[in-house]
Amino acid sequence: MKKIYVQIIFLLILFTSTFFILSSRWSEQVDYRSIAHIFSLITFERWDNEGAQHFYYAPVVNYNNPIDMFVDIYPRVFDNKGNNYYLSHPPGSFLLSYSIIKSFHLPIDQVSLQKILFIYFVFSIIGIAILLNILFSKKIIPILVGIFVYTFHPLILYSFTFYHFAETIGLVFFIWILVFHLLVRKNPNNKLYVFLHNIFLFIFLLIDWVAFIYAIFYIIYSFKKKNRKDALLIIILTIIAYAIIFIQYSSIDGVQPFMHHIWLRYIDRIGIFSSIFKNNGFGVLLSEILRLIF
Repeated sequence: MKKIYVQIIFLLILFTSTFFILSSRWSEQVDYRSIAHIFSLITFERWDNEGAQHFYYAPVVNYNNPIDMFVDIYPRVFDNKGNNYYLSHPPGSFLLSYSIIKSFHLPIDQVSLQKILFIYFVFSIIGIAILLNILFSKKIIPILVGIFVYTFHPLILYSFTFYHFAETIGLVFFIWILVFHLLVRKNPNNKLYVFLHNIFLFIFLLIDWVAFIYAIFYIIYSFKKKNRKDALLIIILTIIAYAIIFIQYSSIDGVQPFMHHIWLRYIDRIGIFSSIFKNNGFGVLLSEILRLIF
């Protein structure tokens, strides 16, 4: 019991100190290099002004001016009006934060994004604390050190202040998925833990493609443990999540442009670039890969 009180006091001190540190950086002025916040705010403004349903509930990254239509420096997907869509991530992080903004009647500005990020940050710290307690149940020092290192890591502080995007929000869900995964391992008959694990994983799948890696891991793990029922459930949830995204994003300009865009982004992220990358796309990139392999 004493260890719990120590951790609660420690967490309260962390929450207070990080609030003062991060809130001192909150600003309505968006830095021109902050692409994540620029994309988020443009999306939320257009959803709010014209209705998210008119944009297929997908992130749109251009203003509603004639000169801004069909314009981009990178191959993306456009609708028939020339709106430019950001489809490199699932839409979950945008939809979740926009729902918070609307629910609490927050203005659409950077400060609102930063307040929302701070709430995500608090939940992530609590998740880390629970995770470390499960892993080091009788060792208070490793728990406190782990919480401190996570909380004050420069990348974490920056992300939860200036990077409202899928990776940051997805991290929160990933932490809690690990928490529920370990709780399920310790309490396999607890249906609440199983339910929460699966719900958080489903939402994570709708936020970040990285969730697919965890889903594959969990499916293999479940089959290895001869828990076929859990494996099949995760397979079904993964298929449903990606079917939703596929139908949603393909509705913008068809299946081929969406798949072409995703393929280009994949090649981009794994570091295969060439001078002909932007012009010829799909076929050229496929031949580039085959050339690297063979």
